[in-house]
Amino acid sequence: MSHLPFWVAIPVVALLIPIAAIVADAVKKIKEREHVHLERLKAIEMGMTDVLARMAPEEPTPAAPKKNGRNPGRHGAVWTGVGAGLLAASLFTMILATDSDFHQFGIFLMFWALPSLGVGISLLIYDSRVKRDA
Repeated sequence: MSHLPFWVAIPVVALLIPIAAIVADAVKKIKEREHVHLERLKAIEMGMTDVLARMAPEEPTPAAPKKNGRNPGRHGAVWTGVGAGLLAASLFTMILATDSDFHQFGIFLMFWALPSLGVGISLLIYDSRVKRDA
């Protein structure tokens, strides 16, 4: 059984850092929602309707739609670009590699290219469907 060299761990760590940040952000938002929910329940129990009115989220006006920066089309374009770049790099590495280590590195890049390309294309399809239905 051959082992991959240590330098192969660098891309793995580089890809795990944003994944960990996304998970941490999701956990933080869930905790914030739970906290707001508990505050609202306490306000209801105490009969504080003025507090509930202040806690109600403001609705965006129709003239100025709310922009939260979470555009699936933009994220899909980024993931598709990352996946296509990794796929091209893996194919070039596998074609031009004369050493077995570089050939294994090309396979490693392909391992990350296909899922990221799939996620990007899926997000682009989702964005086109949502915009068509809206």
